[in-house]
Amino acid sequence: MEPLKEAFDIYQKMLPENAHQLIYSYCTLANLMTALRNYETAITSYSHTIWLLLENNYTEDSSVV
Repeated sequence: MEPLKEAFDIYQKMLPENAHQLIYSYCTLANLMTALRNYETAITSYSHTIWLLLENNYTEDSSVV
């Protein structure tokens, strides 16, 4: 978990809050937290993923990668 936190710290310093590059990272974190049964953090991460998708004008037909 510590390397993941360090990666997010680096991302936050390098990229704007709504950078599309963060979508995959937040989704991965949400999936990991779900697997670890840390549902509160998972919900927060999924919510942030959705916010990023909307901020970057993604639609259901858009490719995230």
